[in-house]
Amino acid sequence: MRRIHAGILVLVSSLLGCQSGTPSAETTQRVVEESQAQSVFGAKPSWLNFTDKPELFDRVRDQAYSYCLSGGRINMECASKQDEAVEASVLAIHVASAQAAMTNKDALGAKERWVAMNPDIAPRVAKECWSLYEEHGAADARILAVCLGNLTDYSPLIQLPVAD
Repeated sequence: MRRIHAGILVLVSSLLGCQSGTPSAETTQRVVEESQAQSVFGAKPSWLNFTDKPELFDRVRDQAYSYCLSGGRINMECASKQDEAVEASVLAIHVASAQAAMTNKDALGAKERWVAMNPDIAPRVAKECWSLYEEHGAADARILAVCLGNLTDYSPLIQLPVAD
């Protein structure tokens, strides 16, 4: 009987919560889109052109802006940091891919060269970074950026057998 009461209490609480001023998904998306349009990067950042998954990173950016939502408004200082993090994530993946495609990998440092010459490393690191990001709610893009930021030469998640 107590489970039923607890279940009813949770249901009533969630219904009341929806009526207590919690913005709808549509309202949140509208606020996010308006804030993105006012940002330094604009509604559609140019760095989305550097990824083969612009829809994915557009969603990451939306989630990052939602992370900065409080009281029906986006904290633009927070959003700016989130934009920088999403941009850094896109560029880290782009650089890793470009280094792997280089014909003269000898121009790279020892760790970067090793990663570029072993094409299985970058995807493994990226997979771990995405998992870490998702485990922490898939909202704060800084988690993803910090992890991917070292993609080309070192990752604390996957040790590289190379020393500088």
